[in-house]
Amino acid sequence: MTTQGPAATCRSCHGRDLIPIVDLGPQPDPDQLLDSWSTETAPSAPIQASLCPACGLVQLVGPRPNGRPLHGHRLASTPDDIRRDPWFGMLVRSVPDAHRTVLQVEHPDPGISAAFATAGVAETTGGEAATDSDQPVVGIVSAGHAFSHVEDPDALLTSLERRLAPDGLLDFECHHVQGLAEGQFDVLSHAHRSYFSLHSLERLLDRHGLVVSAAEWISRFGGSLRIVATRRSQSVINPGADPLSIDRIRSAEQGARLAEVAGYASVPAAVRRVSADLRAFLDEEHAAGRSVAGYGAAARGTTLLNIAQVGVDRLAFIVDRSPDKQDRLLPGSRIPVLAPDAIDARRPDDILVLPWPLADEIVAQSATARARGARFVVAMPSLRVVA
Repeated sequence: MTTQGPAATCRSCHGRDLIPIVDLGPQPDPDQLLDSWSTETAPSAPIQASLCPACGLVQLVGPRPNGRPLHGHRLASTPDDIRRDPWFGMLVRSVPDAHRTVLQVEHPDPGISAAFATAGVAETTGGEAATDSDQPVVGIVSAGHAFSHVEDPDALLTSLERRLAPDGLLDFECHHVQGLAEGQFDVLSHAHRSYFSLHSLERLLDRHGLVVSAAEWISRFGGSLRIVATRRSQSVINPGADPLSIDRIRSAEQGARLAEVAGYASVPAAVRRVSADLRAFLDEEHAAGRSVAGYGAAARGTTLLNIAQVGVDRLAFIVDRSPDKQDRLLPGSRIPVLAPDAIDARRPDDILVLPWPLADEIVAQSATARARGARFVVAMPSLRVVA
């Protein structure tokens, strides 16, 4: 089933005349894996990314497959890793003394909760009810990737702003749209409705009397922005963040023309090039009698395989460390997902790392496969052997 009907207005500023950037055609929801015994075809909906010229937001238009709601999630963290992060230290130093509480939006991460508790910042109730106006205000609202996931980021910010203490901090993260502009089309999936730049975030925050007080670009997920926003009257936070980082990000975005459709002109060509190179590589390996397995059933890998039209005839199986994904099928390609020990049991000649930003980490975890001479390959942002 394909559901049509693109949105007429920007989901952030409600401006009209969205400009198409790239159309990946009907795609299944990459987070909705199929049961191994299922004969059903995964429901799909178009992935059409467009730019709002009024606020610079890149967004998907139209509904998700079957209109199914998204339940956001956070990657589990360890308290020690969080406490060692200078960004966390900045938050703890900046939280107002009168409101040493934190609210996590989406699914709370126990690691984040433990790290804040050790620093004397108590966690308050999360969930949908926690955004109601009659709830107590908090010193830190930790929103994770919620702004990317929701259909209406403006409405979400309205709710969160009500919970924010007068001198509180809104902390969140999002994929930086510059990655898409550079050809990371595999980041497009129904789960992420919006792809922000600092430019588009500042316009969203400004409508609610908020400003960016700290910003940091990090390499995670192929390039992400971490943001702390405060009320305009409280825009200076305690030292800890690089005060020049905001200006550097703005300058980089202006140079890349991320607020203009011209900044995304190369994306359709990247889709064609990467897809063709991946299919050619798998065809050559098959013709040579070499077997190829995939590693990582993350959303971006599912997107890539479906766009490149790769099936079980060229990629026999994929392994993933998440028990929730094992013994299931990827939507669209129907490639089976197995536990990581299948790599050693089936001994593929090549391993295609689908979550390519984590390639170094995955290679380091695969000592046995490396020792027997298996090659590790990534397809994004260009096809290459990484180990």
